[in-house]
Amino acid sequence: MTNTRSPHRSASPSDEGAATENGRHPERGAVPLFDPANIEYRPVWRRDDERVMRDAMEMWQAEGILPEGVDPAARARELVIAIYDGETLAGCLTAEVHPLRELGEKFAFARSFIRPAWRGARLTDRLMIDGHAELGRWAAAHPDEKLAGSAAIYQNHNLGARPVEPSGLTLFGYTGKGLQKRVLWFDHYRLPVDDPAHAEEAASAGQASWRLTPVGRNGADDRALREEACRFWRDRNVFAPNTDLSGPAAALSVMAHDGEEMIATSSLRIVPLPALRRRFVMLRCFVAPRWRGTGLREALAAENFRLTETDFAASDSPASPAGMLTICGGEDRSPRPIDGAGFMLAGYAPERDQVRLRWFGHARIAPARRPLSA
Repeated sequence: MTNTRSPHRSASPSDEGAATENGRHPERGAVPLFDPANIEYRPVWRRDDERVMRDAMEMWQAEGILPEGVDPAARARELVIAIYDGETLAGCLTAEVHPLRELGEKFAFARSFIRPAWRGARLTDRLMIDGHAELGRWAAAHPDEKLAGSAAIYQNHNLGARPVEPSGLTLFGYTGKGLQKRVLWFDHYRLPVDDPAHAEEAASAGQASWRLTPVGRNGADDRALREEACRFWRDRNVFAPNTDLSGPAAALSVMAHDGEEMIATSSLRIVPLPALRRRFVMLRCFVAPRWRGTGLREALAAENFRLTETDFAASDSPASPAGMLTICGGEDRSPRPIDGAGFMLAGYAPERDQVRLRWFGHARIAPARRPLSA
């Protein structure tokens, strides 16, 4: 059962414990049959639905799940979604709004409860999706509240095998006790950046006249391209004077041309990311000034991700990179929490540079080495 004591220790999208994929529980046996047509996911965030609030308080009392000192009426005011099987409340999602320090925004920390008789029936698959939609509708209608998205901290060690859940909840770090921290941004939310109009243009622009060329693939002799990139960097003072460019040239991955003119480069290297306990591919891009704000950087990021994900798709080694990471500063900062290349804001570097990541679709999270307390 999910611990429901505090938003930063209790938030979990499911409390189904040892429920298994076949809908059976090792202690309780088969889940009772019910008619899916009778299941209703009722949105109730800040709607003061007295019937639902009363049913929820009765359910919590009957199941004995609220810790000592928690006011049932106050918890009932945090209801987001109520799951009804006919006239019976089968479960619910509640949320508390708190700032998330790493991201500098407010999130609704979600926690769920499913009554034991309905556990293993996968009712939570839709619960977080509907809950996020309900919270998002409210946030869009109340922009002054500056609610950025949903969040969860997984107390249940049976959860979290995939870094990105079907609901979209994405792993971006761990608590000091090793619990997964996940977020799901609202599509409408925008981050504060120095020049939002310029950044919005970059996020929404389609491809212009550029041509993207992968480097170092299929045994091609790319010496001429690497030499061209070195001249491109020197002409634009990308690196400090007298920098040995052989290393950056060797790391080149994809470059862009407008006709015969080189207009952008990108490079890759594998780095450890302690906050996520995995290795990631670090992407670095340089776009010529007059091409900034055209969407070219995101095009480079998307192409690098596509190629690199394919490269590592066949590897199941924990030492293989689990995704791609990039840092966006200055004009590259986007107001969109998830940019046009699918990279999610996961934190900030010095000078408020945005740290963005995107997990590979095949990535998996190793199970906890010991059960986490519920």
